[in-house]
Amino acid sequence: MPSGLIFAQGVLNTARGSPMPAWSPYLALFLDDPLGGGAEVAGGSYARQAVAFQAPTGNSMVNSNTINFPAPTGVWGSPAYMALMDAASGGNVRQTWLLAGTDAERLQQVGSTPVQVVPGSLIFTVP
Repeated sequence: MPSGLIFAQGVLNTARGSPMPAWSPYLALFLDDPLGGGAEVAGGSYARQAVAFQAPTGNSMVNSNTINFPAPTGVWGSPAYMALMDAASGGNVRQTWLLAGTDAERLQQVGSTPVQVVPGSLIFTVP
């Protein structure tokens, strides 16, 4: 579910007396567009990684931590997207980023340099 819809539902539910639920952000790698039903990387020691954010500025905020995916112990494929998820597994897609032109989109396999996202480079925006 796109972040705008999740946010809108949360705001609407507060009008019914239900609190807006908190969620923990995790970064995931996908082989195809997650909003189009794309497949998430799996196996070979892959795991979603926790994300910490700085305080928001306007309607966006940036990651404050270095996000390190583990070194692949198998073939992950060629991730083409990153997605901000609201759970360590399963959950909802909150935002996506296309990885075209980056190192992350190259074949990830045993011996590959692990995917890393440096602080300030992941911008989470709520419309």
